[in-house]
Amino acid sequence: MVCFNANQIYLHFDNHVTITVEGTLTYQSASNGVVQKLSPPVSETNLMQLVGHKLEQITGKSNGTLSLAFDDNSIVECLDTSPDYESYQLSFEGRLIVI
Repeated sequence: MVCFNANQIYLHFDNHVTITVEGTLTYQSASNGVVQKLSPPVSETNLMQLVGHKLEQITGKSNGTLSLAFDDNSIVECLDTSPDYESYQLSFEGRLIVI
């Protein structure tokens, strides 16, 4: 599920795994290869094309970037854009990790 509010973008996965983006993410669509750079509030995006697709690979970088690769070859990157504020949060198995 993909959800939006004025201050956050939510990516919901199976098993109650959630990524809450309060900073910036990029979305590269497999259908056209276009990369969108998104920060809340989002007024327009193709991010909903991810609904129903399976997450195949997750990688983290030392700079705080979290990369998500999907079964349709789409890529989402959650960026750590601010050293002073939360950029994104991971919630899984009762744990919360704030980046």
